[in-house]
Amino acid sequence: MTDPEQPVDPRLGLRIVDHDPQNLEHLARPLTAAMPQWDRDRYWPMPDGNNFPLNQGNKPECTGYGTAHELALGPVQILGMTPSYAHARYLRNVQEDRKMGRRFTGGATVAATMRAAKKDGLITGYVWNLGLSDTLDALTNVGPVCLGTTWRSDMFQPDGDGRLRCTGSDAGGHFWVLAARVRNHPKFGAGCWMVQTWGPRWGVGVKELNLTSGCAFVVDDDLHELLAAHGESVIMRDFYEPPQRAPFHAIRGARTFHRAAHATVRRDQEFGSFAEAIGSGLRPCAICQPTET
Repeated sequence: MTDPEQPVDPRLGLRIVDHDPQNLEHLARPLTAAMPQWDRDRYWPMPDGNNFPLNQGNKPECTGYGTAHELALGPVQILGMTPSYAHARYLRNVQEDRKMGRRFTGGATVAATMRAAKKDGLITGYVWNLGLSDTLDALTNVGPVCLGTTWRSDMFQPDGDGRLRCTGSDAGGHFWVLAARVRNHPKFGAGCWMVQTWGPRWGVGVKELNLTSGCAFVVDDDLHELLAAHGESVIMRDFYEPPQRAPFHAIRGARTFHRAAHATVRRDQEFGSFAEAIGSGLRPCAICQPTET
């Protein structure tokens, strides 16, 4: 474990290098390789709503806010991600760090963040990506990826067209989420869209992510350097082992509900029984015709 100097920005944490050797026993590569492989761009959008991106303010709470972003992003969109929820997650991450013997000012570790989420039942588990190749394959084929990396002095604002220049001196550590893989951006080439936790005045919008701000593009070479410099990359096991779906569901604001097999755009509400769905005031879909049996 190494502790650099105090971060130059209050939104950053200490960059703590603490890869547990047991991480090598819980790798994403075997799971990712066993899945159907995509050969095109991939986006994991946010749910509808105007509260994204969230803003951690001038506090080193990126692990809490980044966790809320990850939970909200597809393929399993979880609603109810608010600043108060994100703050509570941050405090929980700090608590887990202290249980593991880490006491410091300035953020929380990736390991504590993942462990707290698993203990609290938010995720079934997590697995680690080793380097750029594993990270890109997981992002393309499985779901959004959480990173814990050094944040460099030239990364505080992206260019006007959205590119994040990952150069400059070490400014501290940051927890952030990759939400899309783009194989050939017309300006930048191969890279990824990330979602920042610094509010709607930061970054650019990406319509495929259902965001009007808060995003920046990181090219593959820059991402490789950040990961090679003791960067951490982790993805939730839930995306490999999707939870059992409820038999009925509905889209927010609709008047009808559907059978699980109906390919609707979203599953904003789920119902464990036909009676529960009817009791919500919705009527059965005329297309998929859900029934009690």
